[in-house]
Amino acid sequence: DIENTILSSSVGRPVPRKGFGWFAVNVLPELKNVEYAVVGTQMDARNLILFLKRIFPSFLFEGLCKMLGVPLDTVLLNRLAEKDDSKVTVLGKVPEEFLTQFYLHTDLFVMPNLHVKGDFEGFGLVAMEAGSLGAVCLAANVDGIPSAIKDGENGYLLESGNPTEWAKKIEELSTRNDLKQKKERYELYYTS
Repeated sequence: DIENTILSSSVGRPVPRKGFGWFAVNVLPELKNVEYAVVGTQMDARNLILFLKRIFPSFLFEGLCKMLGVPLDTVLLNRLAEKDDSKVTVLGKVPEEFLTQFYLHTDLFVMPNLHVKGDFEGFGLVAMEAGSLGAVCLAANVDGIPSAIKDGENGYLLESGNPTEWAKKIEELSTRNDLKQKKERYELYYTS
């Protein structure tokens, strides 16, 4: 039931630079009536990765994970999703037709990327995909993302790592008609 809820979402491999875990821990708790869903690859070898994290020095472990593209935020997101009062849902990898439906249901698409030395975010294609299906896009003003999102035109660029700015913008958008109109467009799409 998403009638009185704002569905925020992210799509991608949950690596630290994507900021999914950061958003769930630092921004989501400050918001009322906002749920967060993440679509992306799951970490198949979770126990192995956690074991390696304990035995390797952090710089070596982090470098290895970056090199291999290990979605480390999956561990954090799954822990948050397992809580009884959780506002986080981890969907894992989904078929393309489901992804389209997911974007149509999404009110706010968030790309809360963090600057991680040696790990660069590219163009931000998923924000454009979500926006083309009616989601309001919020993205961190880092790396290649401003090539895809133009502040105030097809979304909003926010300071990376600033939870106050992210929460304030989401609260502002939740009181405007943008999100209500999004729900109306969704209903029109399915009734026509």
